Amino acid sequence: MKKAYACLVLVLALAAFTPSVAFAAKKAEAAAVDKGTAATQLEMGNTYGKQGNFNAAITAYEKAIAADPSTLFAYSNLGYAYEEKGDEDKASVYFEKATQIAPQDAIAWYDLGAAYMKKKDGKKAIECYERSFKLDPKLYKSCMSLALAYEEQGQLDKASEYFVKAMSLTEDKEIKDAIMRQVSRATPDKF
Repeated sequence: MKKAYACLVLVLALAAFTPSVAFAAKKAEAAAVDKGTAATQLEMGNTYGKQGNFNAAITAYEKAIAADPSTLFAYSNLGYAYEEKGDEDKASVYFEKATQIAPQDAIAWYDLGAAYMKKKDGKKAIECYERSFKLDPKLYKSCMSLALAYEEQGQLDKASEYFVKAMSLTEDKEIKDAIMRQVSRATPDKF
């Protein structure tokens, strides 16, 4: 009897400290529902954004983040929506969060750089564009934006360097011609 009682106590003790299979299954199911909810809300936000209904888009993106805080595109798209509403400060906050969630995402760093440029903070914009271009050296828009940011900061040699790199990233003759005109304006003594 003592042996049976000891076994019962051991089983009850183990049950108290071991999550049940049913609990683990429900937790996994809830996580899957949250991810599904996040994806649905993200899609709804995209639809509202395309319609120009940025308040509804913002609400949907916030719901996506509440359902799954790792949803990178919800943060980025929130940034875009706030930009459309003219709130550069909030846009920057969400672009910054996107870089925290995905520090190896070149587009997230590009978006943050663009937000800083709109806020007239060229120094921070350059840091972000450099990070973006380092992560993806074939990303034309990061390279071109980096050149323009350097030009705006008066760092014309660096601007010229990145204009030339941007030319190497495109096959479009019209774009190359436009870049060459930009380079010759930035550094007229070299051309």
